[in-house]
Amino acid sequence: MKTNNILEVVFQSTVFMFEQYIWACFYLSFLSSWLSIFLLVVNIKSIEDFHKKILQLTDRKALAYTIEFACVILVGIGLLICGYYPVSNVLKELPL
Repeated sequence: MKTNNILEVVFQSTVFMFEQYIWACFYLSFLSSWLSIFLLVVNIKSIEDFHKKILQLTDRKALAYTIEFACVILVGIGLLICGYYPVSNVLKELPL
């Protein structure tokens, strides 16, 4: 796998994971509990599908897991830079 492909996968994965975090916070903050649980299951399914896509793009399974771990770290750093807030206050406080 070429370096620029790896960087592209890392960027796309980081954006995707951050979007999923925002959606999960929205589900938990503003929707009724049964609907939140259903939507979180759908959210988890989309993350699983994205994981399969990363596995197809990379040559090795270990590389895919390394990319995903790096993306989780990048999302965490991004949340710390923006200011980490509890799930219930994320959409109210993040500078969107």
